[in-house]
Amino acid sequence: MDTDVSFTIYGEEAAVEAAMEWQKKKELRWEEIQKIEDRSEGWMEVNGYASPEEFSTCGMEFEPIQASGNNRVMVKVSMSADESGQNVPITGEHGELQFFVKSNPYVTIKGAWSDEYGMGGTLESYTDDDGTSRIFCRELFARRDRQAALDG
Repeated sequence: MDTDVSFTIYGEEAAVEAAMEWQKKKELRWEEIQKIEDRSEGWMEVNGYASPEEFSTCGMEFEPIQASGNNRVMVKVSMSADESGQNVPITGEHGELQFFVKSNPYVTIKGAWSDEYGMGGTLESYTDDDGTSRIFCRELFARRDRQAALDG
């Protein structure tokens, strides 16, 4: 299932630039990791990964950074991926954006997603109650609800 995501990253300029650099480094590592045939749980454990979203990526396309006032900036981002089979999804609890937000706690994101079946929703990051982790949240159709809608 093809999914398209567009969102904006907000934050102080240094934090937004650091998040972009973090993603670019992840994409370079992913190019090398894709050459490894066996990326099983054993390989992940040996290499210090708890889950595939920590190392795999479909990539992000960044537009130029823009000032948004009060010493903050924003950058628009687009992503697209085939979320079927063994691929890591972009959205959801174990998706690539969840790991991005947790790894870049000084930025926030807000945007929308849609899939090839015409379903979609909004997405937004927020701070969890403990104040330390960033959680990705999406509204409208959950993954299980999309399948039910397709079957109905």
